[in-house]
Amino acid sequence: MALMLPPSVSDDAQSGAEVRLFSLIRDQLPDSWSCLHSLGMTIHDRKPWAEIDFVLVGPSGVFCMEVKGGILSRRDGVWYTTPIHGPNEGVRQRLKESPFEQVGSASAALFGFVEKRFPKAREYLISCFCVATPDSEWSVYGADVERDLVFDYTDVAAGFENFMQRVVLWWTTRFDRRFGKLGPSPLSVIDRQAIIELLRGDFDLVPSLAVQSEMAEAEMLRLTAEQAEIFSKLDSNQRVLVQGGAGTGKTMIAVEEARRAESSGESVLFTCFSRNLAIHIATMFERSEFVTVSTLHALMRRIVDDAGRTAELPDAEESDVMEVFLPELCQSILIEDGLDGRYGRLIVDEGQDLLRTNLVDVLDLLLQGGIREGWWRIFYDPNQDLFGGIGGGVLAQLLAASPARWPLTVNCRNTAPIATRIALLTGAELAPTLKVDGPPTEILYWNTPEEEWALVSSKISVLVKGGIDPEQIAVLSPRRLERTCLARGLQGKRFELADVSRGGIGSAPGSVMFSTIASFKGLETRAVLLIDIAGLEEIEQLRDVYVGASRARVELIVLLPSSAEPAVMALAEESGRLQSTQL
Repeated sequence: MALMLPPSVSDDAQSGAEVRLFSLIRDQLPDSWSCLHSLGMTIHDRKPWAEIDFVLVGPSGVFCMEVKGGILSRRDGVWYTTPIHGPNEGVRQRLKESPFEQVGSASAALFGFVEKRFPKAREYLISCFCVATPDSEWSVYGADVERDLVFDYTDVAAGFENFMQRVVLWWTTRFDRRFGKLGPSPLSVIDRQAIIELLRGDFDLVPSLAVQSEMAEAEMLRLTAEQAEIFSKLDSNQRVLVQGGAGTGKTMIAVEEARRAESSGESVLFTCFSRNLAIHIATMFERSEFVTVSTLHALMRRIVDDAGRTAELPDAEESDVMEVFLPELCQSILIEDGLDGRYGRLIVDEGQDLLRTNLVDVLDLLLQGGIREGWWRIFYDPNQDLFGGIGGGVLAQLLAASPARWPLTVNCRNTAPIATRIALLTGAELAPTLKVDGPPTEILYWNTPEEEWALVSSKISVLVKGGIDPEQIAVLSPRRLERTCLARGLQGKRFELADVSRGGIGSAPGSVMFSTIASFKGLETRAVLLIDIAGLEEIEQLRDVYVGASRARVELIVLLPSSAEPAVMALAEESGRLQSTQL
């Protein structure tokens, strides 16, 4: 049995043909062979990023294999592949080059890399390659193809070891002129191990996380801008109710709507639930004469304080004061002091946390014409309902105002691996996502708080080494910092940890952010580490994962106790996407 590196197929493997080849190579080659699956390279002379499906290292040499599943064809010199399974089933796709050109150039780049670091490389068969089409019988011929180097459907019965013997013979014969009658030297165990260590351990073969991140973010920003432009076509509608999942661009579109509303010359209220989000948005309108940005609760406090009636608030639980007594007193002041209708336009973000009867009554009084007749835009996501949020009665009240209803359905914040991971962990519906490549997500399991502390610290170091600035990394938890494994800071103290739960995002350059999940709602950052999730059985835990994980644009790492691993697997299997989606 061959040694496979890694020992199992990655969860993000999209090709069924690769999965089958993985098993054949592992089970049918002897233990003198090793195989590197999905070897990425940044050393190609014509491509910033290349990947070799399988690199086989054995006594006979080093052989690169390109796998093409489905139907492979050539028309007028152009190569095509047609998937027979998955979302693109039956859709013919043009290839940039033939499989032989693809694997041949990658093999040459690999040889050049090895030769610089392994002086004896020219004594061996190293720059060799072959092609596998296990779904179909090879029927393409020409000057640019070689049938003996193709493993097709008819070769499956004879076995993969028999095929490799054929490949070795072909390449040995081909290189006789170089080596003479003695032929190429066999690779010793030490030589094979040296080559494997070289290919597996050199960071030149790992794509830059920073580059992946920047490319993904640029594409996601482009789509969000497109969605905002489409949304602007609703300008003739006085009232618009917008529903969208995490990452669908609600906040960005809400900000663009505030900018458009500002040009009307009317007073505009942009309100939300999260203090951090309000602080962030307020910086965009700090010079505006017409736009007021505030959390609704802070605005109600200000109205009560300005009226000199703060003493009327009872000495009660903070939650009762904020959710019951403060809204009631604010309503009384607005009516009694004739302050109702002070805003001509209303924009509500994070509506799922604000659309409750007593709070909507306040908004109704603040807006000219009220909810029924006024100009408003309300954005909400039922999946993010942290605090009870929108109910049937309030929704009926909004719908009675005959708003235009606008669904945002494309996730343009998260890469496909992040969006898929969120769906698998929480059971939330997987929204259409930008086809933006991104690094795979990670789930790390820990047994003790000490282990979790060490894992978080180590992963932050890896992210920074990969080119992510510390201030673009957020550690999110359902708990306050002092109740987490990071209460004493990061291990090794290589990076400072700035608690931004109460505001001040961006105030500590060079520091890694820490925030509670609730305080980071509405915000986003390049990389997120989600910690202190006790399990995946309770609705609150699933909600925390949904909200926290969806803050990540490109890199997501979820840390869970080992006891949660069965629940992770059960959720993945229940979704039916464990083997068919990219994580």
